[in-house]
Amino acid sequence: MISISLRWKLILVTSLLIALIFSFNAYQFYRIQRQILENQIREKVDAYTMLSSRPLVEAFNNYFHSGFIKFKELLLDILVLSQDVRTIELIDVNGVILFDSAEIQQTSVAPDNPAGRVITDPDILSRIRGIEKSVDYHVAHADGEAIEVIYPFVEEWGKHSYTLRYTFGYQEMERSLAQVTTRMIQSAVLFVLLGILGSFFFAVGITGPVKELAAAARQVGAGNLDVRVPPVRTRDELAGLASTFDSMIQNLRTTIKEKDEYAGELHRLYLDMEEKVRERTRELAEKNELLQGAVREAQAADRAKSAFLASMSHELRTPLNSIIGFSGVLLQELYGPLNENERRDITTIYNSARHLLGLINDILDISKIEAGKFELIVERVNLKPILHAVINTGAGLLKNKQIELGLTIDEPLPTVMGDAGRIQQVLLNLVSNGIKFTRKGQVTVSAGLAKHNPAFVSISVRDTGIGIKPENLPKIFTEFVQLENPTGDTQSGTGLGLSIARRFVEIMGGQLSVESQWTVGSTFTFTLPRADNGPEPCA
Repeated sequence: MISISLRWKLILVTSLLIALIFSFNAYQFYRIQRQILENQIREKVDAYTMLSSRPLVEAFNNYFHSGFIKFKELLLDILVLSQDVRTIELIDVNGVILFDSAEIQQTSVAPDNPAGRVITDPDILSRIRGIEKSVDYHVAHADGEAIEVIYPFVEEWGKHSYTLRYTFGYQEMERSLAQVTTRMIQSAVLFVLLGILGSFFFAVGITGPVKELAAAARQVGAGNLDVRVPPVRTRDELAGLASTFDSMIQNLRTTIKEKDEYAGELHRLYLDMEEKVRERTRELAEKNELLQGAVREAQAADRAKSAFLASMSHELRTPLNSIIGFSGVLLQELYGPLNENERRDITTIYNSARHLLGLINDILDISKIEAGKFELIVERVNLKPILHAVINTGAGLLKNKQIELGLTIDEPLPTVMGDAGRIQQVLLNLVSNGIKFTRKGQVTVSAGLAKHNPAFVSISVRDTGIGIKPENLPKIFTEFVQLENPTGDTQSGTGLGLSIARRFVEIMGGQLSVESQWTVGSTFTFTLPRADNGPEPCA
């Protein structure tokens, strides 16, 4: 049987382990890089199609027949925005290709039928006639695999006249992956060579001291107590073992005097440590005093800030109420009829003032809560009128969204203890958020006894919107925190709505919680204590 020394065993095992670790990490790095590049390309494709569709249609309508050179210049300007775009086609709803960017680049005169083709494929024709964007990330193409995007162009008033078909290549990703692969191979060769060299020195550093210790042990076994173990300078466990072994040989006859010296040294160390503990205790007491003073100053500053915000909010609400009132009177045409431009401008003033007033009211509410001056009118509340009122109000917020707003009530629904106005404010905030973050689907309000505790009534708002990412859930109720809204809703706020809602619910003795799954939807649930037993109000 072949005998392999400990040194070579260590070299082989260490080298193999290094190679395995590097291979695994290289594979993971390559996979992650590919995923990152694919995601980047998809994001670029989405942004490019969204930003280029309207300029392309407007250029076609304005210049294709009356100024083809201008149209071609605009098309080329749009094409150079992305290195991956191969072709862009404009197609009408009947499947006729109105222009093909590849053909446009080869001519300087607008032909009667630029592309000369009509799409007959039923599947593609159905997607062209639809109003939903469709993306196929793996389409066979003459130049290799490509991304095909069918982007319906719908006018603001709802007319669907054109559809754009984009073709994008993966050249940029393939070039990047080739560079990554080359660098990984170069790094692998260098890393393995360095690993083998490091393994050799590592093995030598371990086996050399072991051989010296073995030789010293054989001499001690033969009765030679004058032997000295050569010092090991590795500063690790082997060095400690060699030093201990040498001390064991040299200190077999340790005297009582040495023990007394050790005891005296320990006593001095104990006294020094005790003095250091007392000194540290005094320092901590002084720092604690300073910290308490800083906390008191911070609390005073916070109260001053809250008082200032409350005062400024009151000062701002007075002129805003005047703006809302006067613009409302003008919209009622009490002073005479308005033309279309006047009505549009006054409506913008009216809506903006109401939105700003809502933001100021949020700031005023949070300031009062922080200043400890907020008061609620707690009484027996019948939830059914509030639920129906919020549903009616929410229906006005739907605009043109494809959202079904529903209400479910588990009978009998008990009365609760709380402030009716604040309950409605909390529920309306949750419903409006659900509508805001849902492009299409359902927003459902449900009310009934809390399953975990029948002493409470539970009200939930469930939507099928974009949901909340797990990393954002801990900060969803933090003041002045606003999450990104990918649905395209541009209405802004202060980031105080959910924070105020939670505080209102907690002041009324309940709790507000959220469950969410990203891209699936969210459910906000708050509970309120049931009122004392008594006659139930009529629906």
